[in-house]
Amino acid sequence: MRYISGLKTLAKDFYHYNFSGMNELFSYDDTHEDNIEIFMKDNSFLEIPKVIWMYWDDASIPPYISLMIDKIRNDNKDHDLVVLNKNNLVSYIEDLKFSSDKYIPIANKSDIIRLELLKRYGGIWIDSSVILTKPISWVHDINKDKKVDLIGYYRDVSTKDRMYPIVESWFLCSQKNNLFINEWLDVLSPLKEMGAKEYFNMIKSRPDYEVILQGIHKPDYLLVYLAQQIAMRKINFNLFSKRSESSAFLYQENESWNSSAIARDLCIKKSPITLPPVIKLTNDNRRGIEKLIKLKLVKKDSIIGKLMSGAL
Repeated sequence: MRYISGLKTLAKDFYHYNFSGMNELFSYDDTHEDNIEIFMKDNSFLEIPKVIWMYWDDASIPPYISLMIDKIRNDNKDHDLVVLNKNNLVSYIEDLKFSSDKYIPIANKSDIIRLELLKRYGGIWIDSSVILTKPISWVHDINKDKKVDLIGYYRDVSTKDRMYPIVESWFLCSQKNNLFINEWLDVLSPLKEMGAKEYFNMIKSRPDYEVILQGIHKPDYLLVYLAQQIAMRKINFNLFSKRSESSAFLYQENESWNSSAIARDLCIKKSPITLPPVIKLTNDNRRGIEKLIKLKLVKKDSIIGKLMSGAL
């Protein structure tokens, strides 16, 4: 009965967006950006290598995720794009081992993997669930101008102290062997042997836990952010971070994180004139999109429709 009810809701929304005159998604406005720039030390310019790292644990990637990856590849031909999985990872990080006796979620393993890759090779880490709507050259422009250790996106709702913003791990840009990335990885690395529960309990027992916690939601899962906050307080760093809610999570914020509404916005509403340069999809967003794709309710002029046709 729940499935039938869900279908009725989707059908109702489909016709609502088609005939109500409210079928165009609003445009991104860069004047609403609220970047955080932190400069604690003098940096010489070091180039961020033109390599994009992505990871999907299973070698079999959903078709629309493959289209997102292909778009990034096609729009950034001056970059090498490396898509890793659990089978080919050893070719790049041959000595990485996780305890077989402790529970470590794939997400936590992936966080260690991205920091290992950035430490060893540098470059740009992008989660496979990210849609890039413009070339990544803006990252290199920022680095050349600002000479920073890290370029990324911070979560405003989680950040209580703007000197130590909660930088999201799904988009990270850095040079090879960067001191901040190295420190972040060093703080997180005990997780490989301790497992997620023991590692979290260790962090939670720290006298400064409430300080580093800030507004992090589900800290026992987002261990990489706790490790980041510890690293930020151990060494000086330079950072350029864009506000997630102003761009990457713009449409999620507009729908108060209602996954069904977000999926409909991306799959049914007409794509706006100006898109955010980055659109991040959460697991819930992906499930909603997959449902609409399966039901063949994706409109050709929507964001996902244009992605699927190669017109985005």
